[in-house]
Amino acid sequence: MADATMLKGVEVEGIRKGLRNRRGDVVAVEVPLTVVLNESEVATLLCSPCDLEALALGYLLSEGILSRESEILGIQHNLRSSVVRIQVPERFILLDGYQGGRLVGSGCADALPLYRSVDGLGLSKVSSEYRVTSNHVIEIMRELQKAGTTFKKSGGTHSCAIRTAEAITFHAEDIGRHNALDKIVGRCFLEGVSTGDCVILTTGRISSEIVFKVGKLGVPILVSRSAPTSLALEVAEKVGITIVGFARGSKMNIYCHGWRLV
Repeated sequence: MADATMLKGVEVEGIRKGLRNRRGDVVAVEVPLTVVLNESEVATLLCSPCDLEALALGYLLSEGILSRESEILGIQHNLRSSVVRIQVPERFILLDGYQGGRLVGSGCADALPLYRSVDGLGLSKVSSEYRVTSNHVIEIMRELQKAGTTFKKSGGTHSCAIRTAEAITFHAEDIGRHNALDKIVGRCFLEGVSTGDCVILTTGRISSEIVFKVGKLGVPILVSRSAPTSLALEVAEKVGITIVGFARGSKMNIYCHGWRLV
């Protein structure tokens, strides 16, 4: 079932065959979330109101602000002010002079605090030998679609999941595709989940920022029901990530490192 906090009832005026009628409907809830790291405000994210501690932590990890070896001293979520405060030893903060107080929209094109060229990503090569079949991809994308209960009711969210050979480990929904992935990143970190032999599934477009995040997570295969961009493919080719796009029904396109699909 969809999380009730993710949806809000509204009244709409619909037109069917030229006739107007008023009826009840639901829309996806959008809220601001301010991320504070060691008393410094990093950013305010526009997001869906669930898994917010995981989102805040995943954002800091994905953006290269926080080390993946970090010791978390504390995470506090103030529901009233919509603030997540994360405390870590100063030695784990990687990005000096990161911009504070930025508003990051749900589209997240401005999420990266520092753009780096493909040759200077600071990403380790993803060398996992993990492989899947095309039939497996079809099956797990169906699982992702079934899990997106908020989308089924509102049509206004993206889904993202990390899946082992056996089952989906974590699933997240959010109005932003980047946010949904960051929730997965945060939960994997908090639970100490190994990500080397997994697939990331998403309903959103595969942009270069998405590939950056998946590369930092060390996941070898990224599958979407949507399209990749040219820079996303350039990054994925260099760091060794298999990209599968337009995975819908029994069809899909394999864009790079297709040897992982057998």
